[in-house]
Amino acid sequence: MKKLYILLCLLFLAGTLPAQVRQKTEKKPKEPAKAAEVKPAPTKTAEVKKPKTSETKPAKQAKPAEPKASKPAEPKAAKNAEAKPAPEKKEFVLPTGYDHVGKPHEFKKGWCMVERNHKIGFTDQSGQEVVPTRYDKVDPFDAFKKGWAMVHLNQRIGFINEEGKEITPPMYDEIKPFGNYRKDWAMVIMNGRLGFIDKTGREITPPIYEKIKPFGAYKAGWGMVTRKGKIGFIDASGKEIVAPRYDEIDAFGTFRKEWAMVHVGDKIGFIDINGKEIVPPLYDEIEPFGPYRADWAVITLNKKMGFVNPKGVIVKPQYDEVEFFGVYKEDWALVTLNGKYGFINNQGIEVVKPVYDEIGFFDAEKPELARVVENGNEYFINKHGKKAKLKDE
Repeated sequence: MKKLYILLCLLFLAGTLPAQVRQKTEKKPKEPAKAAEVKPAPTKTAEVKKPKTSETKPAKQAKPAEPKASKPAEPKAAKNAEAKPAPEKKEFVLPTGYDHVGKPHEFKKGWCMVERNHKIGFTDQSGQEVVPTRYDKVDPFDAFKKGWAMVHLNQRIGFINEEGKEITPPMYDEIKPFGNYRKDWAMVIMNGRLGFIDKTGREITPPIYEKIKPFGAYKAGWGMVTRKGKIGFIDASGKEIVAPRYDEIDAFGTFRKEWAMVHVGDKIGFIDINGKEIVPPLYDEIEPFGPYRADWAVITLNKKMGFVNPKGVIVKPQYDEVEFFGVYKEDWALVTLNGKYGFINNQGIEVVKPVYDEIGFFDAEKPELARVVENGNEYFINKHGKKAKLKDE
């Protein structure tokens, strides 16, 4: 009986204990807390304003920020996958068949110096000649001018470019720096004579002059040159514009605007601003323009006088003396030859031959006639230079 009683007690306790445990663990839900009233903050003024409503609305609870969905990281493009495969580097082919082969790229990238029979040249990366083996020496590129290398052959110099092309044959003794005399030009010297090459290496002025003065020193765009002791000019293209045949050339405008007096020995003449010889240097003396007639100047040759106008000689020097125009008759000038008198007109034409011993004026009493004496005979000439008889009074 005792054992039965103990068993029943154990069964009873086994049924009640889980219920008690559940009661203890279950808690009653708490009542929601009332929203706190937000009192208006007092203002800085002395009076505190009352809010319009007696109660303030409960502050809205901020919604919890939704976590942003992070974008899945895009896979980086594999550079190695997209990039084109690097081209295979070509091996430098060392040339054969030469007396000496230099190091590749030592002189210029992609070139190799080679030597045969004591002459220098160059091959490219494939072993092909880009510069034939013909030079005694080759200076570094850019030392004289960018992209050029000076080459030496038989004590003469020239130039090659970066393609190996000979742009200036090695024919000069010396080449002066570009720009010393004229922009983009370099003076070349050969056998003591001077000339020019341009920026392409082309010869534009042959080396035939003993002297070349700087451009613009005499006239803009002109350079004075001397050849065989005579002077002339080359223009901005390097060509002769005034052949070197004069001993001296005066400055333009000294005697007449846009004219320059030229001298050959003791004789003088003129060239114009274009280099054209308008009055050959044949005369002993040339007087200023204007005193005798506008745009005319008296010229003298072997003590004979004539006239020159802007287009050249208009009256051949053949008279011993020439008077001013308009003294005896308008547009006429008295001329003297071997002691005889005559007239020339304003075109330089002889209207009255110099055969008279005396010539009078066309005066107010006889404006159409002038008294003349020839071999002791006295008569009159008219305004045309013809002999005329007096009318019976």
